[in-house]
Amino acid sequence: MPAETSKEGEPPILLLRAGDRHPLSFRRGKLLLPATILSYGEQPRAAARRILQEQLGNPDGLGGPEFLKLLSYVGAHWDIVILFQTRFDGEGLIQPKEPFVQGAFYDIDALPRKDMAEDHLEILDSMLNPSDDAAV
Repeated sequence: MPAETSKEGEPPILLLRAGDRHPLSFRRGKLLLPATILSYGEQPRAAARRILQEQLGNPDGLGGPEFLKLLSYVGAHWDIVILFQTRFDGEGLIQPKEPFVQGAFYDIDALPRKDMAEDHLEILDSMLNPSDDAAV
């Protein structure tokens, strides 16, 4: 989730590092976007708020969340991704909850691409470089 605007005009991106207890072994040690699957009947903004509560230990300093973009693309399977942004108005560090071990904001133009989960990097690439096949 983005925070304040960077020099390129794009807000920084919040990434969480999956720890050794992450349920998906192929994601352990990788940087991920805070993410979830919508529960049946759940509104997307409610899911974004739930992500903040479930994945961060100190979400009080985060505002919003506000709708940013809707993406739809086919990779290994079909995804509809609803991106939200928030502002970090609090002080201190982002404290993730298990199974995450680290949380930090990254400038969009300096993402640690080699450390990111491929599917989450694919989401950011689709957001930054929309095509008729990827973005609504």
